[in-house]
Amino acid sequence: MKNKIIKVNKNDLEDTIKLYNNDDFIVIDIDGQQIKNTREFFEIIEKKLSFPTACDDILARFVDWITDLTWIERNKGICIVIKSFSELASGDTKFQDILIEEFEENILPYWEYNVVNIMVGGSVRNFVLIISE
Repeated sequence: MKNKIIKVNKNDLEDTIKLYNNDDFIVIDIDGQQIKNTREFFEIIEKKLSFPTACDDILARFVDWITDLTWIERNKGICIVIKSFSELASGDTKFQDILIEEFEENILPYWEYNVVNIMVGGSVRNFVLIISE
């Protein structure tokens, strides 16, 4: 499986989530309408993925933890669903763009193939980000 970002409309969202809502994946569901700022986004991810320590609203710490995940079974893929993405962090488009860029350039490639060269004993992990408006 290729790690990817899937952009879907609201009508197709539930069918797309069903593809990943199984024993092979941990599905994290986030409602962008409920996230008023970046701090809240990081706090929700920290809690739902059980990060060992807080990101303290720092993107680099988020990337460090999301590219670690050693506390989660190796064979489990990760599926993060962000509903109402355009409203995430009160519509902060700069943060939204940076988040997508981090997934495209760092997080998804890391779990698809870089992890085996960087982490001792590292193994690839399926990782999907689903966003809808």
